[in-house]
Amino acid sequence: MKSTLLAVGLATIAASFSACAASGEKASSTPAPAATVAAETPAETAAKAEQEVRQIGREYDKAWLQQDAAAFEKLLADDAVLTDETGKASSKAEVIANAKSGAVKFEVGHSDDVKIHVYGNTVVTSGRWTEKSTNKGKPVNGTMQGTTVYVKRNGAWQVVADHVTLIKAPKSKP
Repeated sequence: MKSTLLAVGLATIAASFSACAASGEKASSTPAPAATVAAETPAETAAKAEQEVRQIGREYDKAWLQQDAAAFEKLLADDAVLTDETGKASSKAEVIANAKSGAVKFEVGHSDDVKIHVYGNTVVTSGRWTEKSTNKGKPVNGTMQGTTVYVKRNGAWQVVADHVTLIKAPKSKP
């Protein structure tokens, strides 16, 4: 019995060496290493992007609430365009200068009902922004519908466009 197993084992090893010799490969007694990292599926990649942008979105909300110029420097792309509820478009430099000036003071500022749509290295979010603040002494209060576009460049997500529109309450009938 042992001799039969030994003969089968030797035949298997010989066949392996013959196959390696025919293909030009060197025989090895150690198995080839298994792949250490499996490639992500498109769904996994999109889920990861969504998770990353949700976190960046929280940081972005906090930057607005605290008027954090350093955070805006990191979060906004150099070519970002931000459009406020009045229709005024601002560049990254203008947003940072305004934050540094202290002209805007927030009491309340937060996002909710955020929906995220992933398109490769671009993510579009839509949701509501509720705010109670003053801008150069003028009150800004209300809820706005917003759209923010993020692009991943050099491994980091940044805002390239942001737009909000004030949601007006329906007129009451007399």
